Amino acid sequence: MEKIYIVVVTSASVHLEKLNRRLYQEMERDGHCYEVTELDGYKRQSIHVFRNLKNPEMLAQLLRSYETLDNTTIYSGKVLSMKQYYIHGERGPEGRLKIEAEDKHLYDLPLDALEQLGFA
Repeated sequence: MEKIYIVVVTSASVHLEKLNRRLYQEMERDGHCYEVTELDGYKRQSIHVFRNLKNPEMLAQLLRSYETLDNTTIYSGKVLSMKQYYIHGERGPEGRLKIEAEDKHLYDLPLDALEQLGFA
């Protein structure tokens, strides 16, 4: 059975881009997608989803090195479910992917995340 992991980082730190790059480059996996959104004037949230992570121990180690940054929160866990839905966008219906994680929060990504993860 495939395991899907999610990492959510909310930060005002300039080091967020470095963490995003390291997660993309250093984590061995079968599929990966991520999106960075601006939350307010100075904070950004980055959501990473990994399919069949080959080295989950390394993920925990990598995240520990960033959790002490000021104004930064990090969540890492397993994905419980993923559901497609559509909203009316500026150019017509827009596909989105609703992800439920172990922390019982719902996270939202573009529908093309399924393709990037290797499911389409």
